[in-house]
Amino acid sequence: MISAWEGMHRRCQPVGQLEYVVESRHDGELETWYVVRPHEAYAPHCEEELGHSVPPGSRVVVEATSMRPVGVLEPELPEPPPMSAGYNPYFDLPPA
Repeated sequence: MISAWEGMHRRCQPVGQLEYVVESRHDGELETWYVVRPHEAYAPHCEEELGHSVPPGSRVVVEATSMRPVGVLEPELPEPPPMSAGYNPYFDLPPA
């Protein structure tokens, strides 16, 4: 018997690699979305469905019932390099 998590992974395989499952309850109804790293072959389909490009390294949000892409999460920004002289509270802005 497969677990619920394994079942979700299998369901997302044609799209890409499942990373997160997001659930929300509105008016007693449970809504579920999958956050997936899309396969290169699936990215053009997402672009067509969403009407805009899917940058490399981004994640796609897929509605769980219909398996249709509903949004794109941009790639994560790299952390800024450390300050060369260290943090000076009198002159440097605090890290964001």
